[in-house]
Amino acid sequence: MTTRDRVLAHVRERGALDVEPLGAGMEGEVFRLGGGLVGTVWFDRSAEGCRRLGDLYREVAAAGLPFATPEILDVAEVDGSVVTTERLLSGIPLRTAVETGALSVPAALEATAEVVTALGTTTAGPAARAMGLFGSTASPWAGAESWPAAPAATIGDRIALHGRVLRSAVHDFDTLVTTLLARIADLRPGRDAIVHGDVCPENVLVDDAGRVVGLVD
Repeated sequence: MTTRDRVLAHVRERGALDVEPLGAGMEGEVFRLGGGLVGTVWFDRSAEGCRRLGDLYREVAAAGLPFATPEILDVAEVDGSVVTTERLLSGIPLRTAVETGALSVPAALEATAEVVTALGTTTAGPAARAMGLFGSTASPWAGAESWPAAPAATIGDRIALHGRVLRSAVHDFDTLVTTLLARIADLRPGRDAIVHGDVCPENVLVDDAGRVVGLVD
């Protein structure tokens, strides 16, 4: 029995009505479990990382956004894989709505702008500040007192990891980095809002009328 089979057996044992694959992304594979639930099998995220993600989701939900956002109900470890159970959000992906002709491209752009504008009204709390960036468990806010300091530290960390490859692929890389860091240093710290980081047509959900009803991932 493969790890995937063990995970599917686990969710069935916990009452999943009809397990159906929904898709896979960079971080995990998602299944419809029936009963208004979905399950995610995470490729690399730890159980503790998923619990922190659940804290972030609760913080986002409390922000009063005009559309639904994910909610993690359970975190489990199965055969070395972390599995979360979440509520299934209604709606279809924005990309599907455009590709089927249900929504025009201008309307889709307006829907995307609506999502970004709504996120701009939020205030980042402790859970948002504790989240690591993709590929890292460390928060960019660790040791940083302002927004300019946080990305500057993150850029330094990423260069330490990938600088050799980047320098070979990007002309005058170090000059570009120096210019970028100088511009970041000139930024004025403002109100800290929650940033999604991947507001794309696959992650924005709309109803039959084209209204934004959910934001996933």
